[in-house]
Amino acid sequence: MATAVEVLRRSRVVLVGDNTPMRAALRGHLHHYADDTAVVVGEASGGWTALREAALKRADVVVVDVSIPDEASWAFVRRLHLMVPKACIIAACPEPHGNVARQMKELGVCQLLDRTHVMTELLPAIWKCTGRYSSLSPIPPVPR
Repeated sequence: MATAVEVLRRSRVVLVGDNTPMRAALRGHLHHYADDTAVVVGEASGGWTALREAALKRADVVVVDVSIPDEASWAFVRRLHLMVPKACIIAACPEPHGNVARQMKELGVCQLLDRTHVMTELLPAIWKCTGRYSSLSPIPPVPR
């Protein structure tokens, strides 16, 4: 059982994506491997529900599964960044490079992950953007 101090230092994560099994898999993966550095505090299939969850739950990290990078997904990321400006936005998409990567970064996405490798890349991406590392983390803490 985690103490109150441990709970307060966890990164608060909201998962967003229209694929329910993918959200469940990411939630399970983080629950199992996060070593008390991250906790899923909310989920949404997209749209206004996602914006509300991220804002109300005071998300440190919002993980967005982008099936098809298009104008609608860019508009969503733009609104998300405006509503929760302190949150680190991590986007998982099919081709996280080139023009898509440039546009996502311009909209405020902190980390862009390849959707096919999201399970192995997600937790290190969360640690990297929040600076909250575990003793088991493969990424050394950044000196402050």
